[in-house]
Amino acid sequence: MLNEAAPQGLFEADAARAAARAGYAGIAAGTAALAAGLLTNSSLATGIAAGFLLGAVNMSWLLRIAGKGMRMPAERAARAVARSYYLRFGATVFLFALVISKGWLSPWQLLAGFSLSIFGVIGVLIFAALRMMRAEEADGFNNTRE
Repeated sequence: MLNEAAPQGLFEADAARAAARAGYAGIAAGTAALAAGLLTNSSLATGIAAGFLLGAVNMSWLLRIAGKGMRMPAERAARAVARSYYLRFGATVFLFALVISKGWLSPWQLLAGFSLSIFGVIGVLIFAALRMMRAEEADGFNNTRE
């Protein structure tokens, strides 16, 4: 049984696909940038790329948690989502603390990359939502004229 409060339909499926693509693209871009930063021995590029990669994995994990919660019964969804959310948050904090405490990378570079990744995914989702809304409006306009 699906969560009855959860909206169902084409819009949600398209948004989920856009979110998944944005997450995977962010992970791929972060990995490539991290490799380039390591190969060129640039601490600035490496720090920003590591933060970006951490943010992309974090957002992908968060969107996955939300998607699973939407497919669960309401009684189980709240507990499962909360547990997964705290696990994700704890893992992110642990990785940040480890990298910063060991002095491997600058906290400012990590934070900059992390923020860029999150804003990138949010931007992709906003763009996808606007595109889908325009498509629905066009369909609604065409259906009212018939």
